[in-house]
Amino acid sequence: MKRLPVVSALLALALSGCGGGASSGSSSDAGGAQLISARVKDAVGLDPANETDGLSLNITSEVYENLVQFKPGTFDVIPGLAKAWKKSADGK
Repeated sequence: MKRLPVVSALLALALSGCGGGASSGSSSDAGGAQLISARVKDAVGLDPANETDGLSLNITSEVYENLVQFKPGTFDVIPGLAKAWKKSADGK
């Protein structure tokens, strides 16, 4: 019976940390939607042509859209931003 007050106090303490927090700031974007991404460190840069670290490349793939992309699970090229393209005589 002596454990009941201790267990009750611990349970109350644990549950007090589960409350939803109120937003303390105003958001300037439409609807107040935010995307929060947790990373172990910051990206070195955001130019995918110059960066070689994985975190920078992961973020650039989330920010930029490619002209073309691969069909998932294959190496078939499908449109991204480009709606059409043609190959030159020399294969470029």
